[in-house]
Amino acid sequence: MLNKKEGDLWVELDFYGTVLQMSEELLDFYGYQDYSGRHFTYMSKLEDRNRIRMDSLLFREKGIKCYTEFRMNGKSNGILKIERMEFTGDGLTSKFKVDLIDVSKFRELESNHAEDGLTQFKTNVDFYNLLEIEDAERNLPISIMYLDIAGLKEINKESFTEGDLAISKVADEIMKLNVPGLRNFRMNGGTFSLLILNTTLAEAENIAEKIKLPLLLREDFELSSGCATKTEMWENIFAISSDAYDRMVCRKTLLDVGPASTLSMLMNTLNQKTLETKNHCERISYLSGLIGTRLGMSEAKVSKLKLLGMVHDIGKLNVPEEILNKKEPLTKEEWEILKTHPEKGVFIAGMFPELKNVVEGIRHHHERWDGEGYPYRLEGESIPIESRIISVVDAYDAMSNNRVYRNKLVIDRVVSELKTNKGKQFQPEIVDVFFEVMEGL
Repeated sequence: MLNKKEGDLWVELDFYGTVLQMSEELLDFYGYQDYSGRHFTYMSKLEDRNRIRMDSLLFREKGIKCYTEFRMNGKSNGILKIERMEFTGDGLTSKFKVDLIDVSKFRELESNHAEDGLTQFKTNVDFYNLLEIEDAERNLPISIMYLDIAGLKEINKESFTEGDLAISKVADEIMKLNVPGLRNFRMNGGTFSLLILNTTLAEAENIAEKIKLPLLLREDFELSSGCATKTEMWENIFAISSDAYDRMVCRKTLLDVGPASTLSMLMNTLNQKTLETKNHCERISYLSGLIGTRLGMSEAKVSKLKLLGMVHDIGKLNVPEEILNKKEPLTKEEWEILKTHPEKGVFIAGMFPELKNVVEGIRHHHERWDGEGYPYRLEGESIPIESRIISVVDAYDAMSNNRVYRNKLVIDRVVSELKTNKGKQFQPEIVDVFFEVMEGL
């Protein structure tokens, strides 16, 4: 069943990556496990899914072809490689076909300890193998870290030599560390992973800063990082790895401000509909981050909060411009349409793996502390903390800046409105922290 002829193994997907059809040979290859109706990534092992999801997104949105290898779900030694992708339709109704080849035999012939030629680090296959080997109680807590070079594609546009130099600089900083139980790997491109045994989450995040800070101070480039820690044996080590990767992607979205980034693409599109949105979202992101830090949130949660601040209004992409930019008061019907933008935002964010961590924050950023908000009339601490913070900052920014339908309010009026709505629209403690933050600016 191994080593099928090239062209025998293929899968057809809809625009969003759901499997529509598998070739007869591919079905045979999977022991007739049919993945129709499920997302393409489920055909791979858990630890490979985020990478495949990102690569298929690049192809779908940008036409960038990624020839990714992945280990087959339910098959211990099966390894497939994406040989080609091609669209078979047009527009949002398009489908695309993914041709696969079996590289299992080839990989078996490779050394299990092959090194990356540029950094001499072990590679992703070694990383996943070691996760299984070191997943033992004696190594708890086990921390996993992902690092990624922000803007590497832009660096490579100048010169691949510059890109290789950036990768080598990261490797050099990692090699300077003197941390017991640390194993380092280069995954692909500008992404590195670190497995750190007997290390807490706080300790892992401190190690990440030791790697990132010298590069930042030299103004070389920035690294996005994500850490997650297994503290109990019942936790799945590969799920912990996936969590760390998701956190890294969340930060990468904030750092990667080039024209190809998801965040930039969304904000540019939204800004074309309403000129007030981009600056509004940037202010929300900045002030929310300060509040999160003052409340003692971890760096990872603050990054998530800042990302939510940037994209909380993306649902307005599906709201008519005549409603968004109307100077007169909205009619009841128009207001009901505007109130759908949180759920529309959830739908849009669901199309981008980089935004999955902020979906619930988008959904609930117009809930009220007293339960009189929308769309679900949640109240109190049943509202996500990120949404509660965004609610306060969003209201402040809306009142203190000019809008299409009215001029900004004087600062005393803004302060009075926030104080009046403590315990009603807003969580009182967050309003108090907001004032503390504003006094420090």
